[in-house]
Amino acid sequence: MSVREARDEILREHADLRGLIAEIEDLLERFARGEPEAATMLHASAGALYTRFIAHLVLEDRILVPSLQDAFGPESAEPVVRDHAEQRAFLGYLMGRLGSNASPAALIANDLRQFLTLLGSDMAEEERMLEETLDRVPSRGRS
Repeated sequence: MSVREARDEILREHADLRGLIAEIEDLLERFARGEPEAATMLHASAGALYTRFIAHLVLEDRILVPSLQDAFGPESAEPVVRDHAEQRAFLGYLMGRLGSNASPAALIANDLRQFLTLLGSDMAEEERMLEETLDRVPSRGRS
């Protein structure tokens, strides 16, 4: 897969994830206002985000990492691989907390809100990196 094709697929995935993030942010606001159904809906939407995000990481590991390595060498993908491991671990931790009554719901909601902010920043950084990468790839690898 070319870097351009990888970028286009990742951008589509990011757009889908942003839709889920917006939905969860809305539910977090409703939860903060004390709307009774918001907690149940938040749990379901966070579960959907977890499933979708893990699938997205698998996709990026399959297409982005090799594209970066092929274009710029093995070390170029190390930050992506490290970020993915951290994101998997943290989101798994949050999902475990969401499924438990051991932690106060407000604290879990704050942690989830922080994760969503970091995720949005990470996607923006990946998109910037992909554009820079595409600009540096010789024209034969851009197709």
